[in-house]
Amino acid sequence: MTRTSRRQRHIDNKNRPWFVKQRWILILLVLLPPIGIALTWMVTRWAPTMKLVLSVAAALWCAALVIGLSTNLETHDKSPDPVAPIIDDGRGPQSSP
Repeated sequence: MTRTSRRQRHIDNKNRPWFVKQRWILILLVLLPPIGIALTWMVTRWAPTMKLVLSVAAALWCAALVIGLSTNLETHDKSPDPVAPIIDDGRGPQSSP
């Protein structure tokens, strides 16, 4: 394996697309975990243990977001309806005493 200079690595890193750079993969692991996990396994040269740890953490984060959003929506659905339902008993209009 040949060693590359810091300058050469900087030039090589500059020519790579944005989604291949480590910083963006880490950001995607937080903001869009499924995409970040896929890029982690396909693009990075990290150790398999590191990839596994980051993937599990991102998957748990994604699950927490989904569960949190669905729980939040369910609590809003259980709020009382401000408009009372109109029940038609079939007897037509009646006058009240």
